[in-house]
Amino acid sequence: MRKEILLKYIHGELPESEQRMVLDWIDQSDANRLYYLNLLNSVADSEIYSAKNIVEISDSEKRDSYERIRKGIEMKNSKKRRLYNSRYSGYAAAAAIVILIALNLFQFSENRSEKAAYEKSMADYDGEMVYRTDKGVKGTVTLPDGSVVELNSDSKIIFPEKFSHGKREVFLEGEAFLDVVKDPEWPMELMTGKGMQITVRGTRFHVKSYPDDDYEEATLFSGAIDIEKKDTRGNVVLKKKMVPLQTMNIKDDFAVELQQPDKAIADTLKKTAWVRGELYFDNTKLDEVFRMLERWHGQRIVVDDTTLFKHRFNAYFGSESMVQIMELMKFTTPIDYRISDNVVYVSRRKTSSR
Repeated sequence: MRKEILLKYIHGELPESEQRMVLDWIDQSDANRLYYLNLLNSVADSEIYSAKNIVEISDSEKRDSYERIRKGIEMKNSKKRRLYNSRYSGYAAAAAIVILIALNLFQFSENRSEKAAYEKSMADYDGEMVYRTDKGVKGTVTLPDGSVVELNSDSKIIFPEKFSHGKREVFLEGEAFLDVVKDPEWPMELMTGKGMQITVRGTRFHVKSYPDDDYEEATLFSGAIDIEKKDTRGNVVLKKKMVPLQTMNIKDDFAVELQQPDKAIADTLKKTAWVRGELYFDNTKLDEVFRMLERWHGQRIVVDDTTLFKHRFNAYFGSESMVQIMELMKFTTPIDYRISDNVVYVSRRKTSSR
């Protein structure tokens, strides 16, 4: 379902003949319902923070405005929502997996043409290509075999100008979603800077491996991939074949968490929210939230109290600015902030004494 249609529905601008289509889509899965509810919350937040005199509005006034807007939207959609709530019953896991895969593949193809520009540069030696995305920038790269790579912000991919027969070697540092051309006799070997190697013969999967994170992970959407993890000495410490909708999270200390498909129905959408131009925080610790925001907006964040990192944050964002996001975080986490020279300074919010 296109975001524009859902926004028209939320604002009461969708013709009555098309409203049933939206309700049916929401009914299809928990992932769709969660996406819709988060978009509804995001609309309410955007309405508040787009006010011209936001600097002069007090915290209590902002909270009151938030509630008024949210209740207004809820009232406008109450008749539609009652119909939705009475019909919602959920689906079996197998049916949900099929729906989720179809939705993901549709959304990826829909959004590829909307990606921002990326930087392309030649390596210091012939025959190797290096593509980089700066913080705040995403890009799409087509490999020599026609495989397509969506690069998230602050990422780098290296590959030869032409693949040699028998092997397709790719190096990744950062985050990417890959749609690899199928060729069982000519596997792709994707290596990360943190020692993970993924063998691919044709599939769609997501990889996250930033140097400043204490983990790396892979999520498989379709097909099959073989995961191999090496330590700093080159010794193999892990070998695993993944199946669709599995997520493997590998900590720097080699602790492994494997999320099975029956527990990952809605989670695959969150893993690749950035491909659709969205930020998704699901009980995410604040240290990772700040790293993701730095990459997303290209602004440095300085935190003076690291004990804040233990707190967690839940939210969904689309096109919100850094100010809008930080203002919302003030309501749900014990932080305060100020912005100076494009740097965000975060501190613990002082409690007022009576």
